Formats: sequence, C-alpha cells, structure tokens
Amino acid sequence: MYNLIDIVCIMSGGYLAYSAFSMKSKGEIIANVVLNKAVNENSIKDKEGFIDYIYGKLLLIGIIIILSGVVDVINLNMGGSSVVSIIALIVFAVSLVAYSKVTKTALDKFT
Repeated sequence: MYNLIDIVCIMSGGYLAYSAFSMKSKGEIIANVVLNKAVNENSIKDKEGFIDYIYGKLLLIGIIIILSGVVDVINLNMGGSSVVSIIALIVFAVSLVAYSKVTKTALDKFT
C-alpha cells in the first residue's frame, strides 16, 4: 500500500517537473498546475514573467517530491526504518506547502 502512495508521489513530482519544462519551452501556462479555478490564463498580465518566476521553483519542488518518494520506496524495500519514512513524509508535506505558497505568490504578483 505504501509503495503505491510513494509511486503516486513520484509521478506527481515528475508531472510538476515536466510542467515546469513544458511551460518554459513552449511559453504556455499549464493552467491545471499553477492556476486556481478563479483565475483565467488571460488575467495574467505578464505570461513570460510569470513563467520565469515560477519555473525554477516548480522544478525544484517537483524534484524534491520525486526524491522523497524514491527515498521512501527504497527505505520500505530495504527493511523500512520508520524514522526515514516520517522524514520523507515531512519533506513531502513541506514541499506541498511550498508549492501552494509559490503559486499563490506568483498569482498575486502577476494578476
């Protein structure tokens, strides 16, 4: 069960990293990743500035989420230390809070 959750975590982090690369390379905002339902893409004043602002942060958060999932999968398959699992969970939770903060700050700054 825990491996499935960790795999979903790894895939989510991968999607965040992919979204960051995609936004940077295509110059298009991926709305379902960085915009909330109340904000339309057309309401962003400076799309390039928005993408530049969020790119590195989103990429870093995605990589951290991937690593926390990988560490927990390895930990659980090697015998499983509950301390390592708890640390991986805390890192994941902090990453989610950081993701929320980064996207909110970007929206406040560019809308």
